[in-house]
Amino acid sequence: MIGPGQANVDFSLLKTTRLSEEVDLQFRAEFFNLFNRANFATPIAQNRFVFVGANPDGTGIPSGSAGRLTGTVFTSRQIQFALKFLF
Repeated sequence: MIGPGQANVDFSLLKTTRLSEEVDLQFRAEFFNLFNRANFATPIAQNRFVFVGANPDGTGIPSGSAGRLTGTVFTSRQIQFALKFLF
């Protein structure tokens, strides 16, 4: 089964400030899943079948949850800030 397409954009901004000849201070802002796009996972095993309880003649009860997407692959948008001391 082929699931929906996935897109994920991670982005970083950083600013380095020289404190002395040998010491720098770096501010970082990092964004994961910047556009907060929902990337759905493929259906779970119970939702992959159109007919449940198939009989030998190929008939069965139609499943109302066939193909239902119930989970995501990536987390929602996350942002982190950091100060880095470089020497």
